[in-house]
Amino acid sequence: MSNDIYLIGEVGKEITLADTIDKVNSSDGIKPLNVHIHSKGGSVYEGLAIYNYFKGLKQEVNTVSNGLVASIASIIFLAGNKKNRIINNTDSFLIHLPMSGMKGNAKDFEKTAKELRSVEDKLSNIYVQETNLTKDEALELMNKDEMLDVNFIKEKGFVSAINEFKAVAKFNINNKNEM
Repeated sequence: MSNDIYLIGEVGKEITLADTIDKVNSSDGIKPLNVHIHSKGGSVYEGLAIYNYFKGLKQEVNTVSNGLVASIASIIFLAGNKKNRIINNTDSFLIHLPMSGMKGNAKDFEKTAKELRSVEDKLSNIYVQETNLTKDEALELMNKDEMLDVNFIKEKGFVSAINEFKAVAKFNINNKNEM
């Protein structure tokens, strides 16, 4: 029984609360759960549901970035134990303001704008609670909508450790005539 689960894909499509619950139920329920994430984000509501689910578990949850943690996937990532959130130095991490692809009339847009502001407030509050950011810093980073440097996110408390991968070149020193 493995306590490593993988959340790979778009939140709301390949990554759902139901699938996440099934994966967690396949773990032993006692030892720490290691959640590996590779996601560009997706449905904010599905992501918040997964975040809340992980935060409610009695089992310790650790999170590991595996390539890309972006948008609502960053919130899921922050559900991990603050002392055990790991990123690779080659990974990408992005936070931004919530978005909508809605259509409609002026009233529809006004309602959507109000809902987006509400979601923006919820997300920024999670960033404040789970990192060393102030509310203003969180909103500023969300507004910038750009990849964050791994050293910066470690300094700001998003992650506790950075796995360093270094390129290694090998040269055949035994047979100098072959190239």
